Order: sequence, then structure tokens, then C-alpha cells
Amino acid sequence: MPGRMRDPGPAAHGERLAAALRAAPQADRADAGPLEDWTMASLRERASETGIEGRSRMRKDELIRALRAQG
Repeated sequence: MPGRMRDPGPAAHGERLAAALRAAPQADRADAGPLEDWTMASLRERASETGIEGRSRMRKDELIRALRAQG
């Protein structure tokens, strides 16, 4: 039907969500949820902010332990 808008489908919704998440402040995303759910990039960024030495060589579980030890 002419003039009628069609639903762009789930792909377009996902693209809008991804764009919104990229635009959100990093702190808002990183602080959400348990550390186990964070990405390595977020964990490393937080480790950098807290001054954890050797963070670039740490595995995910090591970063989580180090961040928790920082309190």
C-alpha cells in the first residue's frame, strides 16, 4: 500500500540499539552487571583507571580478581 511505512525488521532495530550503546557514556555501560559479564576491553579500561600493573597481560579471571582486590 503506497505511503504506508513497513517495519524494517530486527536487523534495523539491532543497528539502532548498537548505535545507542556506542553513544552511551562508557561508565554507564561498564558499571552495569557483574564483572564476569564485562568485555575484556571494559575490564582493561577499568584496570587502567585504577592503576593495576600488568593488566595487558592478564586473562579475564585475573583482571576480575585484581579489580575486586582494589575494592
